[in-house]
Amino acid sequence: MPSAPRLNFGAHREPAGQAQLPDDATPPGPAEAQPGSSLTPVAETAERASPSLEQQAAFLKALRHVITHTEDVGDRFADQARAMHYGDTEPRSIRGQATPREASELIEEGIDVMALPMPAALKETLQ
Repeated sequence: MPSAPRLNFGAHREPAGQAQLPDDATPPGPAEAQPGSSLTPVAETAERASPSLEQQAAFLKALRHVITHTEDVGDRFADQARAMHYGDTEPRSIRGQATPREASELIEEGIDVMALPMPAALKETLQ
């Protein structure tokens, strides 16, 4: 997944919440922090960032369902999707690879596509 570990927004600015505190005031501790606020404890934020085992299992189950119920057309995905959309071939459930440009062209033509991250281990048959 794309990430941005460091973002440069120009000169360093002090966060608005800290700049408004009086000199004798102290920021609330972890027990006083509200969920979703900028003062949320790091552990709670880390828990929300990583999916639970149940979420991972549900995602893998959905991926396996997609793999078993679709035909892999590989690099011919854009051509096959267009052919089905315009009635040149019979509609069926397909999956494959398309470049970002091909995907945006399909969307502009009114063809629904969805990017789905597929781990390499799931593409192969299990023995």
